[in-house]
Amino acid sequence: MMNVPLNLIQRHMQVVMGLAARDIKTRYSTDFMGGSWALLAPAAWIGLLVIAFDVLGRALPIHTDPISFILSGVIPYLVFRSSISAIARTRGHYRTLMVLAPVTRAHVGTALSLIELINALMLYALVSGMNWVVTGRFELHSVGQNLAALGLAWLFGFSLGSVFEELSRVHIVFGRITPVFLRPFFMISGVFFTANEVPLSMLAYLDWNPLFHAIELMRESMFASYRSHVMDVPYLLGVNMSLLVLAVVMRWLGREGGL
Repeated sequence: MMNVPLNLIQRHMQVVMGLAARDIKTRYSTDFMGGSWALLAPAAWIGLLVIAFDVLGRALPIHTDPISFILSGVIPYLVFRSSISAIARTRGHYRTLMVLAPVTRAHVGTALSLIELINALMLYALVSGMNWVVTGRFELHSVGQNLAALGLAWLFGFSLGSVFEELSRVHIVFGRITPVFLRPFFMISGVFFTANEVPLSMLAYLDWNPLFHAIELMRESMFASYRSHVMDVPYLLGVNMSLLVLAVVMRWLGREGGL
């Protein structure tokens, strides 16, 4: 009996990976500079943030170098944000692929989101490698925790983006307010500060945010000396699963209602 769902999952994964490989091949074979810009632009942005830290005299809350500290916050944020942006592009991509019988919107959205995760991993490796060459610093305390942090940040973006995508099918206004809703996440997710710096009276206004926990897990995975006071992986995983279930239910209701 187990072979049926396992085979079904395998077929879905084959479709998703095929779509992702197709998009990556198209992106880099037809416009190599455009594809490279997806890495160079955020790398330049990280460089500007390092300069800003130096100019403003921001003291690092962790014993490390500025590039590693900024990476620990920026990479999970980019994984989260780019995953949501990928889901928002699903409808346009699906229109061009809907003639292929096995392909669904879920396949397209998952493939686009996975491509953004791959881009973020490449960016992480690129900037970390450059930092090691220039400064001799390479911060990676736990590979398992590191991958878990990036995976959970991606899953949060994927699940939240899926909910927004379903809402936008109900009414276009939801698609328009999504960027407005997401804008504060850059400032309240601990990209430039750690949870251990925040007064206890303020933590209640921040620790509801799953991305805040993902970034704290990322910092624990990179820095051996850092232990977060608030990081809660079960909470982060629970929110992600709840959002995924909500997105699936909304999609089913949309089909039933003819949306």
